[in-house]
Amino acid sequence: MALLPLNLLVDAASGSAPKLAPITFDANTITPDAQGATILASLAKLLRDEEKLTVQVCGRTTLQDRTAALAKQALPPESDPIYPVAVADLRAGLGQLAQARTTAVRHALDEQYGIRRGGVLECRSYFDDQDNGPPRVEIKF
Repeated sequence: MALLPLNLLVDAASGSAPKLAPITFDANTITPDAQGATILASLAKLLRDEEKLTVQVCGRTTLQDRTAALAKQALPPESDPIYPVAVADLRAGLGQLAQARTTAVRHALDEQYGIRRGGVLECRSYFDDQDNGPPRVEIKF
């Protein structure tokens, strides 16, 4: 097996199993940011070099996405009867954005890099309203 590119590793020196760096996104988008695009290209190279390797990609939306969504469309006051519906719609939209990121990464690996779909699996994408990290797609073995 080939060595993992260093830009794909996170916490490799901590003594725990190495983690792969996530593909990051600007808030409320499905296009990787500059760092995310670099990670995506490195992942594609690894998958091309190691044809038997299989990874899972998992879209995540975070508080940054929520903040960006609320900047475009504010919620009604909590006293408004439509408030619970608006919150549910916001959460559903953020969940759909997480899934769209997963799909975008799989599509890019397939269309841009020629990586077979069978080597890239999806895991559950979701919105986490406690997540202060960047919007991302996590990569797991």
